[in-house]
Order: sequence, then structure tokens, then C-alpha cells
Amino acid sequence: MKQVKPLVYMFAVVVCSMLLVPPSVTHAAKPSTIEAKTPPPPIEMTIEGFFDPSFKYLDQGDSNTVDKGNQTAEVTVTTIAKQTVASIGATIYFDKWTGSAWVQVGSQTVSASNKMLFNGYAVFGTVSGYYYRARTVHWVSNNGTYEQGNYTSNTILAK
Repeated sequence: MKQVKPLVYMFAVVVCSMLLVPPSVTHAAKPSTIEAKTPPPPIEMTIEGFFDPSFKYLDQGDSNTVDKGNQTAEVTVTTIAKQTVASIGATIYFDKWTGSAWVQVGSQTVSASNKMLFNGYAVFGTVSGYYYRARTVHWVSNNGTYEQGNYTSNTILAK
């Protein structure tokens, strides 16, 4: 028993000394913060998208805007029809917030044929510090009928 006490004391000393040694400090790269060049756009109290439930072919659609870095943003779109249609797609209007209004700075149409579900994307140039969004017009065309619905994406602050 007498030999156990010195081991317990030695263990206690080692543990206490470990508590007194400051941990090594590593500094991770500080995430870059982007300074906005305008006040943020106001939160709009509108429906993000509208698709008439009485449409024969067009069911729904949405879009998402992502900052890809290197002064580019990618807008992805999904358009869904109620059945396979002759033509399906979306027209993407890319907007920049000026501090007082949204101004269209680009547009692109993406589409496919003979599909019920369409996924597409477009890449647009951005300027660091400005807010951007996409307004998308989702559409289908089938048997002489054209239907469209609107959707507004999320807003991003460009890096």
C-alpha cells in the first residue's frame, strides 16, 4: 500500500502540471467578410412564386441563387409539368440591387424537349459587395398551349 501513494501523488502532479500548461494555439484563416456597397434590399411581402392551379400542363417551378466565388453566381432552376410536354424550361432574369431598386443585369433561357421534369442552370457575372437575385419564368408548351408561372429566388451578397 505504501508504494501506491507515491504513484498516486506522481499522477496527481502530472495531471495538475498538464492543466497549468497553456494549450497550443492555432489560428485558422479568418473568414473574409464582405462589405456591402449598398444597404440590403427590403424584405418583400410577396409570394415567392405563383403557378395557376388550373393550368393543364404546368405544375410548379423554383430557383436558387448561389455565389460561386470568382465574381460569378449560379442560378439553378427546376420546372415541373403535370405530364411529359413537348417543351419545358425557364427564362432566368438576373437582378442586381442598386440600393434603391432591382435592376436586371442579365438573362438566359434554358429548356429541354419531351420531359416532365426539367433541371437547368445559368452562370452570371457579379461584382463583390452587391446583392443579387433571380426572377424566373417557368414555362411549358404542349399541343398549342403555352403556360407560365413566376418565381423569385433567394438574395445573395456577392463575394
